[in-house]
Amino acid sequence: MPGIARYEDKTVVDWFKYERIKVLQDEYGRATQAHFAVIDVLKKLDKGSDNHSSKHICIPLTVGRLLTLLDDGPIKADTKTIRLKIAAEPGFNPHTNIDVDSLRLGSPEEVNFGRGCRVRSTQQAGDDLIVTFDGSGNGITKDNFAAKLLGKTSGGKLLFGYARLPWLDYAPPALSASPPDSRKKRPNVVIFYADDVGQGDISAYGFAETTKVATPNIDALAARGMRFTNAHTVYALCAPSRYGILSGNLALRGRSFNGTWQAHHRSQFLDGQKTLGNLFQEAGYRTAFFGKTHLGGQFHLPDGSVLSEDDWTPDLTVVDWLRGFHRGPTSLGFDYSFLSHDGIQAPPYIYFENDRPVDRFSYDRAAKRWRWSAAAKQPYVYLQTANPRQAGYIAVDSDADQILSSVELDTGKKTVLGYADWDSTKTGEIYAQAALDFIDRQVANHPDQPFYMHYCSQCVHVPHTPDTFFGQAVRGTQLTRHLDLLHEMDLQFKALIDKLEEKGVADNTIIIFTSDNGGLNASAKVGHDPSGPFRGSKRFRA
Repeated sequence: MPGIARYEDKTVVDWFKYERIKVLQDEYGRATQAHFAVIDVLKKLDKGSDNHSSKHICIPLTVGRLLTLLDDGPIKADTKTIRLKIAAEPGFNPHTNIDVDSLRLGSPEEVNFGRGCRVRSTQQAGDDLIVTFDGSGNGITKDNFAAKLLGKTSGGKLLFGYARLPWLDYAPPALSASPPDSRKKRPNVVIFYADDVGQGDISAYGFAETTKVATPNIDALAARGMRFTNAHTVYALCAPSRYGILSGNLALRGRSFNGTWQAHHRSQFLDGQKTLGNLFQEAGYRTAFFGKTHLGGQFHLPDGSVLSEDDWTPDLTVVDWLRGFHRGPTSLGFDYSFLSHDGIQAPPYIYFENDRPVDRFSYDRAAKRWRWSAAAKQPYVYLQTANPRQAGYIAVDSDADQILSSVELDTGKKTVLGYADWDSTKTGEIYAQAALDFIDRQVANHPDQPFYMHYCSQCVHVPHTPDTFFGQAVRGTQLTRHLDLLHEMDLQFKALIDKLEEKGVADNTIIIFTSDNGGLNASAKVGHDPSGPFRGSKRFRA
């Protein structure tokens, strides 16, 4: 976005690449200054060690006035008069600094176009000014949450402000530049982060002709919440997007411009960079991470040193896996974590709880719950063959239930490691079990402390190996295996919502459903389009 800066000495400079915008607020929450960085050349022409200039630009903003509506009853189309108090402030005298005849009051949709209520009379109230407006033409409806004042100062400059509607209850944001009010119970926050899901994969978006699966539980959230139809991930592929949502940065601000894909690589987060987990912890929240990470983290060697290999295929049998991640989620602001670094798509085929490996998974069919324990032995090289005819994925039946899982074939480089009970058909249940257990513990042990949960489902990344979900049918319920997993994703979401309801905390929980990137064209043969009427899907172009 180009811009022009005109200096007092008549210098004119073109600016490009506005970024790192920050807005400063005063004690009332009003925006007072805008700060951002710019350079004086197009980004593609900006080279290292050149003479181009980077600037920190600060723009003072016109500050809105402090306003209070004095009438308690709702403002309607037939309201006769509206009384508004305009507060005096240092440097602003409402009795002398306002062009009263220019004032208009009403909904933003009205006053922004020169309409709205006109002034009837004014009254002095100490240093403040009370203005009575004719109520006709106010334009305020049930969809408005504030009345807007617009006009000019006596010197002809912009004057504006917003007044809260006194008959509405205002909830503070979950995170704010203002200090939290300790007297109010802060909401829990749950982010359900799907894998390879587009708008056309969710039936709530209404693309009936091209959405060949129903997601009733996610649809229920959309019906009573908000749908964001012009929101986009920062990348069209998962590793950089996963860093983006947790950091608020583009991936180029981290270790690698394209994200960090391998568990043994250094963390995508640079020293000093904060995650959402850090920010919620600083706000007094307990934090938890579940599922796929794709953030790197490195592992230890038997002597306690850190494997520093950044190659994609090092010999991982040298790792002391029982020491866990060098820099996993517990070092990134999460009090609890349960994960498999690559989800179900790639090795290591290991689950980690609080950064350390776990195995010996067992399922209690009567109780419908999973249990596991800390790993006591090193993982082994997975399905190694001396002279494989080809590398790739093979189907296995880890639990002999005749439902096939899928794992990568080791090619003799000792890069594919895991435990014997790894089964991609059960990953959704296991992720969900860890999350449900966390909610149970949180409500029981920390009932007065809010929590933030970052839940990263394996659905619907390949391999598409659905089975059941805590006894509920999944495999074969839809037209394709891909659509089966979309159905499982909806059941995972329901399990979390049901647990929040069971524990009585759902009404005080902000729930966000989103995805790392676009969907998969894996069910085109049955007429399903993950993007609905829009072009494109999950992709990466170098």
